[in-house]
This record gives sequence, C-alpha cells and structure tokens, in this order.
Amino acid sequence: VDIRLIAATNRNLRQFVEEGKFREDLFFRLDVVNINLPPLRERTDDIPLLCGHFLKEFNRKHGKNVEGLTPDAIAILSSYPWPGNVRELRNTIEKMVVMAHGNRLIARDIPHPIRERARGSQASGGPAAGSGVSAHDSLAEVERKMILNALKRNDGNITKAAAELGISRRTLHRKIKRYRESGLLDSNSASQRAESQQPS
Repeated sequence: VDIRLIAATNRNLRQFVEEGKFREDLFFRLDVVNINLPPLRERTDDIPLLCGHFLKEFNRKHGKNVEGLTPDAIAILSSYPWPGNVRELRNTIEKMVVMAHGNRLIARDIPHPIRERARGSQASGGPAAGSGVSAHDSLAEVERKMILNALKRNDGNITKAAAELGISRRTLHRKIKRYRESGLLDSNSASQRAESQQPS
C-alpha cells in the first residue's frame, strides 16, 4: 500500500524517547522530514492573514457577508497568546462571523474571555498586533502600525494590503494620506510606493 503519513505533536518526542515515554522504534519511523512550526503567539504577523482566510471560509459556510476586521479587533486578537494555536483562532473567527451583526468584525465581537486576557497581556507589556504595537498606543497609533505592517508584508501593494486589513483600497489610500499629512507616516516608510498609487 502506497501511503504518506503526516503526524503532528506539540510535545518534544525525542525527550519523551529518552525518558521512556514514547517508543523509540516508532519515533524513528516518524522522524523523516520535520517541519517545526512556532506557536501562533510567536508569529503574530500571521494572524491578520489567517483571519482573512477564515473569514472567507465562514462567510461561505454560514451565508454571511462580513467584509473584514477593524484594526482594533486585529490588535486585540494579536495580543492574545492563543494557547490552542491556529485551531483556537479558527474557532474564534467562526463564532465571531456567526454572531456578527454588522459587515465588519469589531472589538466587541471578540469573545469576552479572549478580550479580557488580551487586555491583561497588553497591560503586562505583552505584544499587540505583531510588530511594535503596545498597550500604550492610541487607537490611531495601532491603526497606523497595522497599516505599515500590512504594506510591508505586501511589498507596498496597496490593493493587497487593503484586502488583508479588510478595508477597501480607497479607504486605505485615504488613511495613508491622512497619516502622511499629520506627519505620522514619512516618505521612507513602506507606504511610499503605495502612496503613489491612485485609488480606484
């Protein structure tokens, strides 16, 4: 029989083998090609992308038309430690989509326990929204950093960044222009290329 076996674990199997808690012969049968994936809390830049993916999935599944998440909602989700990793995030987005009343998921759509723990993590100095957003930032600063991060991840492509953030291209262009005029975005930032693009 020609099969391919894929196994996943969140335990250190090699250590378990040494401690006699896992069969050595089975370990070496499985130990062929290893992919070490850090926990979600260590790769928060993936959270907006995963949220967008799950949003599309559950819009189709539940017949909803939720367009995206607001930057403050993304900031809260990104500051939560996700002990259940991607599976927990997926279940959370499904709950939010099912219960959503508007066309965009906002902070109060996030389940209360996750909101509270995320805010506790922020209060203790934990990260929020991945690269450089902290609990001491204003909502405008959170949004600015979310926009910059999205633009960097998409090589300055304003259309792709807007899709990742769950807002329209025109809205993103307007926000970039406003932050640029207020001096919160400089010409050397990742938004420079995006700024030169005209909204459709």
